[in-house]
Amino acid sequence: MSEPFEVAELLQAEWPVHGLGQILGALLEADMTVAEEQLTQRRLVKGSMVIEGEGGIPGGERLLTTVLRACLSFAGRKLAGARAGDDDAKATSSRAAAWCTCAVNVLLNAPEEAAISCETYEVFRTHFARFPDLGSATLATVERAIEKNDLGGNPARLLVALAVAAAGSRDRDVKRRAIGRLSAFIGNMSPDDITAWVDHLDGRSIDDLAEVCLAQPSELATRAMPAIARRWPAIRGDALVLAAHGVVGGCLPAWIDIFEVVARCWPSKDGALRAEEESAVVLVLESVGDLASSQSEMTAVRIARAATRIATVSCSLVCEAAVVNMCTGLLKRGVVEAGCALHAAAEIACGDASEALARCSIDFFDIGSSHQDDIVRCLAFELAGEVIDSSNTGLKETLLRVSSNAASAASHVAGEMLRLVSANTEEAGGPIAVLGIAPGALRLLLVDARDNPEIGADTFATMLDVVDGVQNLTRAGVEGKEEQFCTLRLSLEVMIDEAARFSASSLSLLRHINSKRSTSTELTDTTAYLTHLLDAHRTLIAASRSQIGNRCRLSLEGCVKLLDLGIGPAHIMHMSARCLLDLSIESRYPLSKQKHGSVLACAEHAAAAWLSRAPHEAAAALKLLRGCIVVASARGGMNFVRSLLLKVTNSSQRIHASQTVAKRVHPAMASNSFVAAGRAGKHSPMCSVAAMVCNAFDELLCRTSFDDEAAHESAAAMLDVIHVLAISSGAEASADAEFVLDACVIVVRDAIFHERMKPELAKKALEVVIDHYKRVDSLPVRVVSFSDVLVDASRHVTKGRLLLALLCLLETLEADLAELASVDYAPDTGEAMSDAATALHKILTAVQVYFDTSGKATVSATPELPSLALLALQAARICLEWICKATPGSKEEAAVISSGAYLLRSVEVLMRCPIIPEPESDTLQRWHWDLFFRSAHMAARLSLDADGHPRAPVRGLETFVEKGKGGEYLEEVLHTRTALANKMSWADDWTDAPLSPGRRLKPKEDSGIVPDAKPLLNGDTPRKAQKLAATEARRRKKKRRKRDKNPFVEALKESEGGKGGSAKEYEDLEDFIVCKPGRDYRRLLGL
Repeated sequence: MSEPFEVAELLQAEWPVHGLGQILGALLEADMTVAEEQLTQRRLVKGSMVIEGEGGIPGGERLLTTVLRACLSFAGRKLAGARAGDDDAKATSSRAAAWCTCAVNVLLNAPEEAAISCETYEVFRTHFARFPDLGSATLATVERAIEKNDLGGNPARLLVALAVAAAGSRDRDVKRRAIGRLSAFIGNMSPDDITAWVDHLDGRSIDDLAEVCLAQPSELATRAMPAIARRWPAIRGDALVLAAHGVVGGCLPAWIDIFEVVARCWPSKDGALRAEEESAVVLVLESVGDLASSQSEMTAVRIARAATRIATVSCSLVCEAAVVNMCTGLLKRGVVEAGCALHAAAEIACGDASEALARCSIDFFDIGSSHQDDIVRCLAFELAGEVIDSSNTGLKETLLRVSSNAASAASHVAGEMLRLVSANTEEAGGPIAVLGIAPGALRLLLVDARDNPEIGADTFATMLDVVDGVQNLTRAGVEGKEEQFCTLRLSLEVMIDEAARFSASSLSLLRHINSKRSTSTELTDTTAYLTHLLDAHRTLIAASRSQIGNRCRLSLEGCVKLLDLGIGPAHIMHMSARCLLDLSIESRYPLSKQKHGSVLACAEHAAAAWLSRAPHEAAAALKLLRGCIVVASARGGMNFVRSLLLKVTNSSQRIHASQTVAKRVHPAMASNSFVAAGRAGKHSPMCSVAAMVCNAFDELLCRTSFDDEAAHESAAAMLDVIHVLAISSGAEASADAEFVLDACVIVVRDAIFHERMKPELAKKALEVVIDHYKRVDSLPVRVVSFSDVLVDASRHVTKGRLLLALLCLLETLEADLAELASVDYAPDTGEAMSDAATALHKILTAVQVYFDTSGKATVSATPELPSLALLALQAARICLEWICKATPGSKEEAAVISSGAYLLRSVEVLMRCPIIPEPESDTLQRWHWDLFFRSAHMAARLSLDADGHPRAPVRGLETFVEKGKGGEYLEEVLHTRTALANKMSWADDWTDAPLSPGRRLKPKEDSGIVPDAKPLLNGDTPRKAQKLAATEARRRKKKRRKRDKNPFVEALKESEGGKGGSAKEYEDLEDFIVCKPGRDYRRLLGL
C-alpha cells in the first residue's frame, strides 16, 4: 500500500484477509469524510466473521484483533483531536463514539472463544493505556449496548471493563466506574459462569483481575476470588497477607470478606504456609481479643473462625500454637472474647485438625461449659451440639463431660421455668434464677436424645408442663420478668426446630414423655406436638410485646419443614424472616447447596402467600420475601436474586405490573415507552417485582386507612421490599429497567405526601427515595432532586406533618451541600445551590407559619420541630457561605443571589422565634449577627447603590431588582447599613469558619454550628460587649445634636441625581469642604 490511492476506490475494492491490516493502516492515515468512515464501519462489522487462517492462530481471532486494533486506533485519534481542541470537538467526539460502537459490534459478531482471548484483551488494554479517553468512551458504548439488551450474557463485556480498570487510566472516575461495572457484571453471573470465564483468561488478564480485586476490595473480590484462587493458587498467599493486614489495620468490612473467602479456599493439608503468611495469620490471631472489644461480636467471630481454619488446614505448628494461646486467653476474659474462643474451638473440631489440636478443642468446650457466665455456657452447649450434629465428625464420645453438664443444666432450668409460669412465683421458693443457659442446654440434650430418648424424657416432660402453663399467660404475668420469658421463648424455638427437622426421633421422645406425664392430654404425633409448641410460642410473643432482638434458634431447614406443614403460616413466616436475616450477616461466603434450596423454598412460600392476597398473611409473607432477597444478595450475588425472583413469579405478572406502574406515572406516554416497560418486565425481574409490590402499595394506600394495624404493617413491609429491590436493581444495567424503577420511586415519592400516610411510613418511603437518588444521580442533580422534595413537603410542614420524615432528608442534604461546596465550581453547582436555598427558605418559612398558627405549646408537643429547624439552619449556612463566595460573572449569579436573599430573610425571621431551645439559640446568636454582614457583602457584590439600583452590569440584575426577586431585602439591608454607619463604628470581626458537620444539637452542649465564642480584646464576651454597645448607643443618642447639612454637597447631590457616589463618599466631602455663608451653590452648579 505504498502507492498513492484514492479512499473512494479503496472502499469499493475487495479486502482480502491477508491484506486487511495494510488496508486499514492506509485508511487510518487518510483523511476520510464522515460518510466514508460510516462505510468502512459497515464493511468491518459485516466482514468480521470466523475464517480459519494460518500460523496456528485461528483466522477469526487474527481477523478480530486486526479489526479491533483499527477501530480503537480510529477512535483514539479522534478523541485525542477533540482533547487538543479541534474546531468542532463535539462532532469529532461523535465520530469517535461511532468507531467505539463499531468495535463493540465486531465483538458481538465474534465467537466467544475469540472475543475473550488473550490477544483480544491485549488489544483493548494497550489502546486504553495509549489513549486516555478511549476507555471511558468504549465503556459507555458497552453500557449502551447492554441497555439495548444487545450484549446479553456475552462475557466480552467483562473483558472490556477489566481492560479499562487495568489500563492505569489517569481519570480515577473512569477507573472507579469500570470497577463498578465489572463488579455488577460478575454479580449477575453464577459461580459456575465466573469459574468458566476465569478459566478462559490468560496469565496477564488473571493478574490484572487479581490486582483490580485486591486494589479496591469489594463484592467483586468476594465473588471472583474463589475462581481466581482455583486457577492461580499462588495468589492465595498474597491475598491472605493483604487481607490480614487490612483486618488488623481497621479497614474491616471489605477485608473481612476477602480474608474469609481466602480461608475457605485454602486447601486442606496441602496448603503449607510461607513465613510471611504464617506471620500474617499469627498477627490476626493475636489481634482477635482487641477486635472483640472494639468491633461487633459477629465481626470478631468471623475473623476468629477464618484465621483458625487457615491454621487448622495448613498444619502450621506456629499457627496452631497461636490458636491455642488465643483460645486459652480469651476464655479468661469477657463474654464476647470467650464466644470467639468457643467458635474457634468449633472450627477446629469440625475441620481436619491434628490430633493434639482436636484434644485442645475438647478442653476448650469443657472450660466453656463450666464457665461462670450463663451466656458463655449456653454458647458452649450450642456449639457442641453443632459439632456432634456434623456428619464428618465422631466427637460425641469425647464430649461426654459437656453433654453431662448440659443434661444437669437442662433439668435445672426446666424446673425453674415451671416455677416461672406458675401462678404464685414468689411463693414457690423465691425469685427465679436467670435462665440464659436454657437454649444451649436443651439443644445439646435433644441431640443426645436422638439415639437415647430416655436421657431427656424427664426434662422434656417438665418442659411440656411449662408449655401448658404458657397457654394461660397474660401480659400482666410477663411484666417485670421479660428477660426470663425471652429465654423461655428461645427454648421453645429449640424444641420446635428439633421436632420439625427430626420427626422420627422426636416421636420416639414424645412416647417416653407421655409415659412420664400425669396429665390426661397426650400428644400422639409430631404435628400435634408442633402445634402445641407453636401456640405457646405465639402466646409468649403476644404477651411480651417486646422487640425480638435475639438470634433466632430455628434453623433454615426447620423453617422450610414448618412452612411445608402449613401450621400457623403467618407466625412461621415471621420466624423464618428472622432466621434469614441472621443468616445474611453470618458470613459473605456463598451458601451451601442445601441452604440455597431452602432459601428458594422460603421464597416460593412467601410469594404464594402474598399473591393469594390473604390479609392476615400479607405482612409476614413480604417480610419473608425480603429476607430471602437479602440473603440471596449477601450470600449469592445478584444472579441468585435474579433466579429467585424468576422462580417465584411468572412473566405475565411482571410485564403487567411494569406497564401498569409506568402508565400510572406517565399517563400520556408513547407506545414505545409502554413496550419498553413490558420488555423490562420480561428481562429485568428485580425492577418488575418492585413494580408488582409498588402497585399493591398504591392500591392499599387508596383504599385503606393505616389506622388498622394489619394495613400499617403490610404497608411497612411493602416499602421494605421495594427498598431492597431498588438496591438490587442497580445491577440491571438497562434503560428499560431504569425507566420502570424510576416510575416505582415516583409512586413512592407521591405517597409521602398522601394524607393517609403515617409518620413512620412516610419516613420509610422517604428513605427509599433518598437511597434511589444517591444511586442514580450525580451530586448536583441529587441536591436538586432533594430540593424538589423539600419544596413539595413545605406545605405539609405548615400543618405539622412530615416532620419526622424530613429529618433524615435534611441530614442527607446537609452532607451533600457540604461536599458540593468543597469542590471546584461547576456549571450545575450554581443551579443546585440556588434550588437548595429556595427549598430551605420554604421549609424555614413553613416552620415559622406552623409555629405562629399553633403557638408556643407546639414546641413541646412536637419534639421534631426544633431538630428540623436546626438542621435546616445548618444546611442554610452552607448555602449562604457558598453564595457569598461564589465566582461572580456566571449566568446564574442573579438567580443564586435572589434565592440567597430570600433565605437570608427567612433565617432572620426564624431566629427571632423561640422555636430553638435556649442553649442552642445562644450558640447560634453569633452567626445571627454575622448574617447582617453577609447580606451587606452580598448587596455590595451586586454593585447596588444606596437606593438599590445597579451600578455595574450583572446578568439579569435589572430584572432581579425590578421584579423584587430578593432585591427589596438587599435594598433594606443597604439602608440599614448606612444608617448604622452614621450612628456608630462596627467591627466586622466575625470568623468565616464553616458550619460543623455535626447533626442535631443536644441541650446544654456546644452544637458546633458556629465557632466557639472567644473573648474580645478587652476581655469581654460577645454578649457582654453587645450590652455595652447598646448602652453606649443610647447615651450618645441623648447627647447627639442635629448636624447642619453642607450646602455644596446637597447641591452636588441634586445635580448628579443620586448617581454620583455612595453615602460614605458624600460624608467625606462634607468633612473636607468648607462653605461660605450666604453663597448660593445651587446657582453655581447650574440648578
